[in-house]
Amino acid sequence: MKEKNLIKAIKAFVFITVIGTPFFYFRYGVYPYTLAKILFFQVVVEILFFLWLALAISFPKYRPRPTPLLIAGAAFLAVMFLASINGVDFWRSFWSTYERGIGLFAFLHLAALGLVVSSLSKELPWKKIFYGSLAVSVAIDLIAYAQLYIPNLLLVEDPGSRPGATFGNPTFMAGYLVFHVFLSLYLFFSLLGKTDSHHAGLSYKKIFLVSVAGILNALTVFFTQTRGDIVGLAAGVITLLFIFAVQPPENTPRFFGTRRTYVFSLAAVFLAAGVFLFTLNSPFWKNVPGLSRFQSISLSSLSSDSSLLPRLSALRAGWQGFLEKPFLGWGPENFAPLFDRHYDPRVLELSYNETHIDKPHNLFMEYADAGGILLFLAFISLYAAAAYEAFKQKDKLWRAVFLASLVSYLAGQFFFFDTIGPLLMLYLFFGATDGAFREKTDEIVSVNGPGWAAGKENKVSAVVIGLCLALAAVPVYAVNIQSLTASYDQYEAFQYFLSQNIFMGLRSFEDSVNVWSPYSWNFKRDYAIAVAGQYFNSPGTVADEDVLKAIKAMEEVRDEHPEDAFNHYALVNLYNEVASIDKKGYTQKAEDEAKIALGISPDRQEIYFYLAKTKTIEGDYAGSLSLLKRVLDYSPKVPDAHFYYGLLAYATGDKNDGYKEIKAAIDMGRQWSSFNEPRVVAGFFADSGHLNEAIELYKTAWAMSYGSDIESEIKMGVAYFYAGQYDQAKFYLKDSMSKFDIRKSPSYDQLVPIARQLGIIIPGQ
Repeated sequence: MKEKNLIKAIKAFVFITVIGTPFFYFRYGVYPYTLAKILFFQVVVEILFFLWLALAISFPKYRPRPTPLLIAGAAFLAVMFLASINGVDFWRSFWSTYERGIGLFAFLHLAALGLVVSSLSKELPWKKIFYGSLAVSVAIDLIAYAQLYIPNLLLVEDPGSRPGATFGNPTFMAGYLVFHVFLSLYLFFSLLGKTDSHHAGLSYKKIFLVSVAGILNALTVFFTQTRGDIVGLAAGVITLLFIFAVQPPENTPRFFGTRRTYVFSLAAVFLAAGVFLFTLNSPFWKNVPGLSRFQSISLSSLSSDSSLLPRLSALRAGWQGFLEKPFLGWGPENFAPLFDRHYDPRVLELSYNETHIDKPHNLFMEYADAGGILLFLAFISLYAAAAYEAFKQKDKLWRAVFLASLVSYLAGQFFFFDTIGPLLMLYLFFGATDGAFREKTDEIVSVNGPGWAAGKENKVSAVVIGLCLALAAVPVYAVNIQSLTASYDQYEAFQYFLSQNIFMGLRSFEDSVNVWSPYSWNFKRDYAIAVAGQYFNSPGTVADEDVLKAIKAMEEVRDEHPEDAFNHYALVNLYNEVASIDKKGYTQKAEDEAKIALGISPDRQEIYFYLAKTKTIEGDYAGSLSLLKRVLDYSPKVPDAHFYYGLLAYATGDKNDGYKEIKAAIDMGRQWSSFNEPRVVAGFFADSGHLNEAIELYKTAWAMSYGSDIESEIKMGVAYFYAGQYDQAKFYLKDSMSKFDIRKSPSYDQLVPIARQLGIIIPGQ
């Protein structure tokens, strides 16, 4: 193959990477936005990289140069690899999880993208790439706005007032769009210098379109209401204005080419910021998207606002984790074990979601925890090298925009973590900057001697191309296609379970874990939890041998990732749910796992809740109450602590304490995990004389089961009868009898006299 044809192919894959990655999502898979997007990105970059490798093998001029950014990037990856080996879970460090996907493997792909575009900097049509990327960002904007009016546009979901378009998460999208605000500014000022008499009309049209794109991107960032990215955008704009105030853009109309314009603009920005901060609590800002979310933050709220507790707790845990392992850290993507170790029980006051934190939501803290001082310094060196190369650019406009985008990214990531959208743009910018630096170096080298640029050019051997593509096919299929296949199988399994087609669901779950994937352990966890939950909540729908297969899969996950407390306490719950198969054996296993889990995360309430359930199964009610009392003592504001204590109090005959504690949990806003919970509580409330509340809970259980839980409907009718509301009782009992042979109900004996008094004829009597 000729050199130019291979370069054309590489160009095509660069465009596919830049344009396809933001758009791609897979609606028939788990984590349809993040996992699918990362797998797509990796597939395209793998093909791109090995095509470039064939080119670099044949033509020395395309081979890497020892630039500052290349050296810093290689050192960053090397230290990350060393930290991964030294960390608590190498597998997790290398591959990450299917929720994130940003492990060492993904960073190798990002580095490969930067390397390829840097090596082919002269050959790549950068303006077309930038215009293409900007067009994609506008399309993303429009999709996001469309979601506000058509929530199910992409998936069956409700994004609310904070749409995420094809990124799913508004914060993931905002970080990607911020780069395009600066990209639009680069194109805007580039076009201003081309408004000569021959092309003025065309240039003005492009200026208008680029301006609209930039403004739309900035507005969408505000509409995402992502405070970190708004702060980052502001920091980047201030940086750009400061640079232009020192050195205005060249070859632009007078207004844009004078320092005064940018000095006044800086003053206006600072004045506007001052007015905003001074009037922060004004009702006016409640109507301004993005800015309204800053009203909940103040210096006093840092200690009083409970919504900030999870983030502050994560930062405290991160700092304590850094002090424990200051040199090489815990390993990338291993913040969860660190957080478990320093878990703050107060975070459960909000929700369980806030207790499962796998990121410190601060990029600097994350690298310090992931690789200690060494990785943190390597991280800083990477950005310092990029800034150094920017200062050496011939294109002063690109230097200004690139530096502003770096400041913006780092300022935004002070409140968040790396995701694929912003990283795609960051490494594309890295590659463009390094490529321009290489070009300048090559010019110097060409004056002093042939050096790096020398080498006889030949056609690329078909054998070389074939071998490189064969190498690319290995990760393309073995890692990415396999993972997407497993994701599809598990999605299908969940769909079957939702429709109660349990047989097909079980087969699909088994397919998802039988396909090798670096994320098999994630798929196994979901499989085990779903099947055991179905077995427990809907007796008779899952055979013993099927649920035991699922339990075995979870045990494999525990053995593969023993430092993750979740794997242990999830097993405690699973053993409880299948204890009817072997009460003595599984309760003992549950106690053993709970002991390990408490050794990793001693203050986590979930472990005590599950262990209390184990004690209850064993008949040790005193031991169970003691465990729950301990949880209540050090976390009295946690709804579940009151809820489980109340259930056990009822079970042991203490109706007064039982009602008081469960009522406290409900008043605190505790959410029902399944329709079984309100049904059980309704029974307790009815037995203790709280009939009206029991009726409402039976209604809740019936609604949560979408009307399929006939027992809740029957008991609701009975509760109405004892409350003296005979018409309602008759209605619900007759309705349940029309759908179900009431003689099979556990409440049948109680129903017979009630039906007679209501004049209801029971079929078969």
